[in-house]
Amino acid sequence: MSQQKGLGSEADTQLRRMIRRFVVERDKVVFLNGMTLPQLEVLRKLSVEGPLKAGQLAEELDFSPGAMTALCDKLVAGGMIERRRPEEDRRTVVLSITGKGLRLLETLRQSGQPGMHLKHLFRDFTEEELEWLLKLSTKLYRNLEWYAETMRTDLAVKLEGFEDVTEAHGERESTAR
Repeated sequence: MSQQKGLGSEADTQLRRMIRRFVVERDKVVFLNGMTLPQLEVLRKLSVEGPLKAGQLAEELDFSPGAMTALCDKLVAGGMIERRRPEEDRRTVVLSITGKGLRLLETLRQSGQPGMHLKHLFRDFTEEELEWLLKLSTKLYRNLEWYAETMRTDLAVKLEGFEDVTEAHGERESTAR
């Protein structure tokens, strides 16, 4: 069990490093007109599914609402998507791709650029390794569904008997009951 715990800790550390590095490297990739991979994800999703609520799009692409707003601000400014508020619910924001956005996707598709990053990202992997990666990452993703709740519950049990951490004289204190 302790070897599994040690390996789990190493895997957790490596996974966190990989995720941070992936985001940094992904955001360095810029296509035509300064288009980033996350912006292309938004355009592709809207081109395939049609108009979507901003919150739904953020959830489906695993972006925070703030990150989605920032991405969409740039896409709106570039004329790639448009925002509208339906008359029946003015609180809702619906996003849709414009003709200009569709033309950009078509240009990128014809140039072969969008899928090129995957070729480079997985260049040293065999087909079997990619199948295992997909299987393991899917399993890990499913585990994440209950991860936060389990951690909160476990931590609450372990911290029973302690008062809340409070600010006192500029220092953080925690005292036992």
